[in-house]
Amino acid sequence: MVCPVVRCGPNHLTFNDLDLIPVVYHRQSDKTDYPQDFTCPGAATNKANYLEYAAAKRQFGQAFSVSRVQLFEGLVDETLIKWVSILNKETHTSPSIDWGTWVKYFSFDVYVPMSVGESFGFLDHKSDVRNMLQSSYRIFRKWTLSRYRPIAWLAANTSLGRRLFVSGRDDSTGMGMWTNEVHDITQKRIETSKTQERPRWKHSMLDQWLAAKSATGEGIPQSDIEDQLVSDVLGGPYALATTISHLVTTMAKHPQAVRRAHQEIDNAFTQQTLSSPSPTYAECCALPFIDACVREAMRITATASPRWRCSPDRPLRLLGRDVPPGTAVATSPFTISTHPRLYGDNAEDFVPERWLEASEEQLRVWNAYDAHWGFGYRKCPGRHIGVLVLYKTLVTILRNFDIKEGTSGPSSLRMLPRKL
Repeated sequence: MVCPVVRCGPNHLTFNDLDLIPVVYHRQSDKTDYPQDFTCPGAATNKANYLEYAAAKRQFGQAFSVSRVQLFEGLVDETLIKWVSILNKETHTSPSIDWGTWVKYFSFDVYVPMSVGESFGFLDHKSDVRNMLQSSYRIFRKWTLSRYRPIAWLAANTSLGRRLFVSGRDDSTGMGMWTNEVHDITQKRIETSKTQERPRWKHSMLDQWLAAKSATGEGIPQSDIEDQLVSDVLGGPYALATTISHLVTTMAKHPQAVRRAHQEIDNAFTQQTLSSPSPTYAECCALPFIDACVREAMRITATASPRWRCSPDRPLRLLGRDVPPGTAVATSPFTISTHPRLYGDNAEDFVPERWLEASEEQLRVWNAYDAHWGFGYRKCPGRHIGVLVLYKTLVTILRNFDIKEGTSGPSSLRMLPRKL
């Protein structure tokens, strides 16, 4: 018998009971303190207190809305077309490619312009420009380590821990490189706005936030804007790259699913229900099997990292027992996304057909417990960007390539250009 709540540390509880999700992840729940959040305190996702988070979300949230994200579909199309052209040339030389690296180049080149209006040009240079990705690796290594106890305590409470496990603004090869980059872009944008000069991509989040005014006529502090941008241009592309990589490699492990997806896409192009060379997001979503594959791959590859919340000042009651104030309580998106009560005994298997065979009521329940982007009020703000890019990328890649598992590592892939 599996215990629904487990003590995993001196002051930490994890759970796998679906009924506890609304109890723990409600609108007024606070995040636990996390040492990496201290480096960009103005970013919304780094606000532990729910009131501070709500205020930051009001400042920054509109830029992530569906209507705003749709303005970037042309950017996604242009970047996808460029990427497919490069991949065609690369795979004609050798079908085996380092998929993980190419996905990062694409993800940064499609996401960063949404944030700041210009690209760093990873695809154009086909390389890690100014070692920026290597710099981000350093940040994320420390970020990952400092999530675990007792490292998190050391990082938050000791100078040695901070030096070893927190990438601060004074780290010129880590966080410092990115904060300086964002600061320079922001300053340049403020100066060029006075001359009516516009960036390559309009409607960027930076432009929206610089123009934003509160009810009292006050703008968002520049330091908060820069903190939010650093959080976005680091976290957003990495999350997007990971999700795209998992989606495509999961498909490659299931040749029957790839064949069925190819047939659905080819039929749609024959019937002229998909635009060329880059189908629209709405057209991609209308493909039933593609939709099922995206949902299923996102479900089984959700992160296993716990989403910690802090028990409030009043006792938190879990399954008839009081949890002391200040206790960290969490589950993970993977735990919920592969829960047997929701998906049965094959919950961890890739079975896209389950989404086509499910009843309306079952789909409603699954959508209610969709945990890929997090839980409740603090779901990932960039989820609409992620979904837009995911659907368009999968259809475009499968339209142009046959994909197979790679043999040179977990991030490798064999891609064979299709004769269209």
